[in-house]
Parts: sequence; structure tokens; C-alpha cells
Amino acid sequence: MKKVFISMPMMGKTYRTINSIQNAILTAIEEHPEVSDELQVIETYPLYKEYVNGNLSGIEHMCERLKLLSKADYIAFWEGWENVQRCHLEHAYAEIFSIPCFYLEEDKDENVQRKYHSGLCSHLWR
Repeated sequence: MKKVFISMPMMGKTYRTINSIQNAILTAIEEHPEVSDELQVIETYPLYKEYVNGNLSGIEHMCERLKLLSKADYIAFWEGWENVQRCHLEHAYAEIFSIPCFYLEEDKDENVQRKYHSGLCSHLWR
């Protein structure tokens, strides 16, 4: 089983909303022709709650997320990631360590649309 780390804005979203988005992302990735293995999402919401509740500092939260990301076979970036500093750090980490990336966004007609998949992460604005 391959593991997917999802990098996305979480501020103001409920667990139910985040879980729904994650499930849609997982389905979209599983349909990609280069992905033949069963996938599992690496759960990051509990860390987010610890951070929001003041139990983790910003640096502690980021370090714990990077530990989880180190276990990922893929990383998926959900729309809006480019507006969140934490997601930029996760993108840089994925780029440095050659973790295959997916960039996804919501499509009102199909729920999730794959913008593109790259074998490796690359900065979109270079």
C-alpha cells in the first residue's frame, strides 16, 4: 500500500470537510494511469488540531508534518496550497527529496479535477 500526504489549506474547515476533500483527492489519484497500488492518506488533521489548540508551536507543528511527509510515496497539493506558507515548505521538501506530486483543484462538475501530475515537484512560477 502506498501512502499519500495531502497538503492543503485547513484553516476554517471542519474535519468532515477536510475528510471529504481527502477522499475525493484519493479517488482522483487512484484513477491516474501511473498509480497502480492501493493508496492510504497520511492523517494530518490531529496535528492541525493540536496546533490550533495551542499545544504545538508553529515550528513543532511543521516538524511533525515533515516527519509524516517523510513516509509518503506521493504528495497531493489541493487548490489554495500556494497561499499557505506551510504548504510551500512541504512543496520544497517534496522537491528536494523527489516525492512525486499531484496538483488538484475542485471542479464543480466532476468534484475533483487533476490539473496535472509531474513525476517530481517543480515550482510552478519559475
